[in-house]
Parts: sequence; C-alpha cells; structure tokens
Amino acid sequence: MASKRCLVSAAIIIMTEDEDFDLPDEEFSFVTLFAACSDIQEQRKRYKVERFVQDVVSRYSLDTFKTFFRVSKTTFEAILENIQHIPELLLREPAAGRPQISHEKDLLMMLWYIGSQETIRSIADRFNVSESTFHSHNRRLLDVFQKYFLQKFVIWPNDVQTVNNEFEIKKNFPVCRGDKRFTDIFCGWPGRVHDARVFQNSPLRQRGPILCGQCHLLGDGAYPCKRWLITPYRNRGNLTRDQIKFNQILSSTRVIIENSFGILKGRFRRLQFVEMNDISYVVKAIITACILHNICILNQDELDEHFDNDPQQVPLIIPMFENDAEGQLKRQLLTRQLAIT
Repeated sequence: MASKRCLVSAAIIIMTEDEDFDLPDEEFSFVTLFAACSDIQEQRKRYKVERFVQDVVSRYSLDTFKTFFRVSKTTFEAILENIQHIPELLLREPAAGRPQISHEKDLLMMLWYIGSQETIRSIADRFNVSESTFHSHNRRLLDVFQKYFLQKFVIWPNDVQTVNNEFEIKKNFPVCRGDKRFTDIFCGWPGRVHDARVFQNSPLRQRGPILCGQCHLLGDGAYPCKRWLITPYRNRGNLTRDQIKFNQILSSTRVIIENSFGILKGRFRRLQFVEMNDISYVVKAIITACILHNICILNQDELDEHFDNDPQQVPLIIPMFENDAEGQLKRQLLTRQLAIT
C-alpha cells in the first residue's frame, strides 16, 4: 500500500507541474480520492501489544518495574490487595464473550498513565485495549481512589504537637508537617488564579484555626499572616537583622514542603504537563497522584526523581489580603525567640 501511495502522489505532482498534461476532471478526482483513501487506510493500522502484562511486565526486574510504573512491586501488590474487594471493581461471573480486564491490568494501566506523558492512544495499544475501554477503566479507578482512599491516606495528623516537634528538631522552627506527606488537598481552581484567592475559598481557611490549635502552618508571601498561618516579612528594604534571620529560617524550613511537590511531580510525570479537557478528570488524576504519594511514603518507597519548577515561570508574589493583628503578633514573638538561638 505504501508503494501505491508514493506512485499516486508522484502522479499528482507531475500533473500539477505539467501544464500541457490534459486529464478529464473526473479522472483527476479519482486519483485524488484514491490517494486520500490510501492515507486513511494507513492511519487506521494499529499495532497493539498482545499479552504485554503476561509476557513483558511479568519479566521486569524490580528496578525496571519501578522505573515504568513509578511504585515498587511491594507497594503495587499492597494497593492491588486493597482494591480487589471494592464493590465498584468486582468482576462479573465468567460468561461467554471477551475476557474481563483483571484488577492487575487496570492498576498497571492507571499507574502507567499517571507516571508518564505517553498518549492515551499509545497506552491503549500497549495494553491491547481500545481507547474507550482505557478511558472508562481509568476513570473508574480514579473514582475509586478518591472515594475509598482519600480519607484514609490524606488525613490531618491526630497529634499536631508531635508533628510540630519533628520540625522543631530539624530547623528549630515549629510547623506542620515534616515527613513530606500531604495532609489536606484542595484541587480544581485554574492555575492562573492567585494562591491567596484559592486559599480564601478553601475549606482549610475555615478549619485551620481548629486543626492547628496552638501550632501553625507555613506559607510564602502570597498568603496572609494569621495566628495559625505564618508567612515571611515582606521585604521593602527596611527589614531588621532579626526579621531577615526569621525569613531565612522560614524559607529553609519551607524547602521541605516544596520538595514534596518536586517528589510528587517527579514520580507522577503526568502532573508536569496536564493536557486534558475534562477538568473533573484532571482533578481526579491529581488527587490520585497525591494519594499514591502518601502511600509510597508510608511504605518507605522512595524514588530519587525530582521535578523542579523553572524559576523564571514563578509569578511575582503580590499579597492580596491583609495580615491580621493576631498573626503579626505571633510572628513577632517567633522572631524574638529565633533571634536568641
């Protein structure tokens, strides 16, 4: 078929370049139509990988498995054990027709999707399923993770003081939380919306004082300073030595928090460039990646691949909301404490 395509294309080129060549309109249309049909037939050829899971994945070494699926084999098996008895994923009774897709294959497809930038068409071919089948199974599994695992693995610590002490030992600066697990997720706003506006509309803004108690979170200069959310002093060129030291310690402590996002995007590379049209699908993919991130930390499943945002892409931080008096007072007290250490 490829040779015919070349001959037809050559014929069309010759005809367009030779003004004396006379061909009836209906014959010229036939040649053009034949070329178009051959192109369509060529595009329809799909080379799917049969028995990829059985014959290829089963032979992966532990390191190769982790490279492609972004979690260790131990973590994978633990997740697989947890999803097998979920009602939405129960397999039907064996009957005539095409074999059902196993839980193992479902989970492998989802991990490959979240852990790579590969196109859905390519992933579907790799696992020998149609694109529509991949979409339906992937969305179903993302729904399951959000419904059954979000409240189980993304939770606020019961003992905030213990988390506070973990950070205090590391940086002499009390905050929540130091082991790089996510404790609260609020997802769905467009990326161009200012961080502070997203915060103002998040449930955390209302629950923060109760959740943190006498402790506090750390934020950058985009957020308002509150009793339970401490931010750096805004540098207008008039900071004291103690205030500069405070900002430096706060910034060095926040590196641990920023590293969490680097680890998340480094492990689940789909989040580096999210190209999806369905916002709800985007949200579910991000939440599932955060859940998997926490599961990996709990299983001591490390992956030394970080994603660093381009500093040139970081927008200028302009505070949108005023600091409250209670937050500023607490920040001053912390500044004095750090000044004498």
